Amino acid sequence: MFEIRRAELADAQRLSHVMSAAFLADPVSRWLIPDPDERTMRQPAFFRVYLEWALMWGEVYTTTNLEGIALWCLVDPSDQLDGTEDDKAFRDALGPAYDRFVALRKASEAVHPMNAPHYFLPFLAVVPERQNQGLGRLLLRHKLHGTQYPTYLEASNIRSRDLYDRLQFKQLPSRIMLPDDGPFMYPMWRRPT
Repeated sequence: MFEIRRAELADAQRLSHVMSAAFLADPVSRWLIPDPDERTMRQPAFFRVYLEWALMWGEVYTTTNLEGIALWCLVDPSDQLDGTEDDKAFRDALGPAYDRFVALRKASEAVHPMNAPHYFLPFLAVVPERQNQGLGRLLLRHKLHGTQYPTYLEASNIRSRDLYDRLQFKQLPSRIMLPDDGPFMYPMWRRPT
């Protein structure tokens, strides 16, 4: 039985490695950092930037054994945040892959609905040996249950898109197309229930 709890800053190192392991073979991760050795080296620091931001400004849920993680943030279209410090952190983490990250972020921002407050799920990750055991679904349902806001996410592969579809997310009309023969991402929206 998995139990869900709020993550803390003390969990950040372990959870950044959980995220890295979960996304190591993901199509978007392979596009972002094509060299597998470079990806293995850089991804924990990359995910740590997101994780620390979500711990400070959003909500991060994990399991008691730290084998899964969900990052959530409430997006209010009227708020404008300065990302200058984050850009430096991402540049330091990604090194030569930073330009691809900028392209990814621009492509994502172009389709992200910004007409109403909503939750954004930038990452849901489960260690590979625990995938397909219901842990990701449990982490999702923990936050989705009873929320008054719609939820937005971008599925990075067909398998995750299908999981979200079973949880009442609907694919939006436009896909995110990454340059240089990159993979598609699937923007999805879920109304509150």
